[in-house]
Amino acid sequence: MRVRFLIGLVCAVVAAMIQLYLRPAWRSFSELSIILLGSLPNFLAVLGLALLLLAFRKSTQRPNSTILAVLFGVLAHEVFTGSTPSSSFGGHFDWNDVIASVLGAIMAYWVDQRLRRSESKTT
Repeated sequence: MRVRFLIGLVCAVVAAMIQLYLRPAWRSFSELSIILLGSLPNFLAVLGLALLLLAFRKSTQRPNSTILAVLFGVLAHEVFTGSTPSSSFGGHFDWNDVIASVLGAIMAYWVDQRLRRSESKTT
């Protein structure tokens, strides 16, 4: 539980730091940096939020449903930002963000499975 919580917390802090500080400062570098810094917060948001929620789940709850709920929530947010004017909400729809979110969910599933195996070996 502690490891999932710590990984989730670190992901949330890093995602916030990228959005607030790194993105504005590094926008003028290369196209690759723009894509990475634009999509990395979505990857980290899904990974971090899923692991934070999994840290507090009951042993009878299925991790897949938690990860999918987080993924669908982030994807709904991405679609919603695409349907609003950028001046009112501050965002735009980006397929790179969708791909990063899906990859974040896959990584959350993989990390959770690895942690479950290591926890089952120690008990």
